[in-house]
Amino acid sequence: MTEPYNAPPPPPMPVAPAKPDRTNLYGILGIVIGFICCPIIGIVLGILSIREAKAHGKSSVLGIVAIVLSVVAAVVGGIYSVSRN
Repeated sequence: MTEPYNAPPPPPMPVAPAKPDRTNLYGILGIVIGFICCPIIGIVLGILSIREAKAHGKSSVLGIVAIVLSVVAAVVGGIYSVSRN
């Protein structure tokens, strides 16, 4: 009973939580919003999706699709607006 006292090891250092990956969220919202109602917001969300994809090492296809569909929707909307008058 005369053994030396061994203190328990200190608790591990807390790890900072990883930044959430919103690549898919921005890409899908960019496609839907850009094609249905607001092409400018779709372009912005597509750019955000591409930036998130590069930061997390993922594919940026959804962001590119969001930008392309938003530009197409803006062009078609502009042509429709001009030809209507």
